[in-house]
Amino acid sequence: MTCKDNDKGGVMRVLHSKKAIVALIAAVVAAAALAAVALPAVIGREVIREGNNIHYQFARITADGLDSGWHIHPGLVVVRVLEGSLQFTAQASCAPKTVAAGETYIEAPFVPIRAVATGRVVFIVAQFVRDEEPLMSPVASPCP
Repeated sequence: MTCKDNDKGGVMRVLHSKKAIVALIAAVVAAAALAAVALPAVIGREVIREGNNIHYQFARITADGLDSGWHIHPGLVVVRVLEGSLQFTAQASCAPKTVAAGETYIEAPFVPIRAVATGRVVFIVAQFVRDEEPLMSPVASPCP
């Protein structure tokens, strides 16, 4: 089958179409422009902590009422609520955010936070910290 014979099928017609070639070139140019804009947009990067020896812990917690008190974690914490709900108050807003069963909340390292439940709650906590650091440390309330 020659290229000319296949034109009626449409495949070669699309490949030879000037519009398709122009669209492809435009897409490549647009992608390059976006990549060029995205990289220079980062104006700073500060590594707060770095290490090779990471301690992790996964815990399933069941409580009938809970108040974690204000505390910080020196690493990443992910909380998945299985039953009930938790109210998280973080220093950033000082406004509680309710996380219900089936939802997940991520606690940022070194940001004071408090978790409260008024009834029965079941949740899984995944914590990742350096070996030599505690999983959490109490802090004074940063909110009025």
